[in-house]
Amino acid sequence: MFWITASGVLVLALLVALALPVIFIATKLPKVQKGTVAFFHPNADGGGGGERVLWCAVKAVQDAFPQLKVVIYVREGPTAEMMVKDASTRFNIAISQPFEVVSLAKSDLILPERYSHFTLVRQAIGSMKLGHEALSKLVPEVFIETTGWAFTFPLARLAGSRVACYVHYPTVSTDMIGRVWSQEAGYSNNSAVSGSYLKALVKVVYYNIFALLYGMAGACSQVTMVNSSWTRRHIASLWWGWQSSPERVYPPCDTEELQKLPLDRRLKELFIVSVAQFRPEKNHRLQLEAFAMIKRIAAPESPTHALRVARLKMVAAVAMKQTISA
Repeated sequence: MFWITASGVLVLALLVALALPVIFIATKLPKVQKGTVAFFHPNADGGGGGERVLWCAVKAVQDAFPQLKVVIYVREGPTAEMMVKDASTRFNIAISQPFEVVSLAKSDLILPERYSHFTLVRQAIGSMKLGHEALSKLVPEVFIETTGWAFTFPLARLAGSRVACYVHYPTVSTDMIGRVWSQEAGYSNNSAVSGSYLKALVKVVYYNIFALLYGMAGACSQVTMVNSSWTRRHIASLWWGWQSSPERVYPPCDTEELQKLPLDRRLKELFIVSVAQFRPEKNHRLQLEAFAMIKRIAAPESPTHALRVARLKMVAAVAMKQTISA
């Protein structure tokens, strides 16, 4: 009973210690610019699925509400002209109406390679600083976060913006916590931790405290969209006040060119194509292991026989050089 009470007091003190500076900072921000919708997407010039979602969202807002001013918070370097061209050539999305760019000088604060230890919480703090830089330059009437930095929500909300978000992947999940607790090694739980009960226990406590803060930040979103049932389930369990209402909006996949391919072609070779960004959490190793297993067990006379001679091709972009190694 003592430990439960003590932990409750500690968490409450932590929340107050974090909330007071945020409230104070919010009072120093500029006034809300009415009629402005801003997308917080520091790597808007990237070529991943997240950027396709961004440009589809920008086009949807501009088409539905042409009278609104659209702004994109992005790292230093990309211009509006460069990103319009990029959206067209990479995603075949035509952005015909103008939008403004707010450049962020501190975008490196959210890069994981900056932090060798306590990466989650230090990235979260970095995202808060980056969010402050963005809002100190412009406070929109609607703040839309499309990259997963939930710790920007409280400041945007306190600044007077209405907050919406599109979540591709939860920053922390019950699956991650479960892997640490079961001492299972993986991309987010190295062997040094998984091999030690004490280290695993400390990391579980760390993850749970972080999940609590993540849930508090997520509660500041007024409209929440997720990309899958899996993400919806985790967000509903983690974010305060979102137990049943995150909207599931599947990513906009362009299949027009694929539909032009004939289905009756006679192929010299059978290929199985896997399309997923090369990132540790995509677990391409598991795909290789599954493919190797099915090739071993496929019977010569069964419908799966073709898999014995099939080849697996993995097609993907690499978000950062650090995400893949030899």
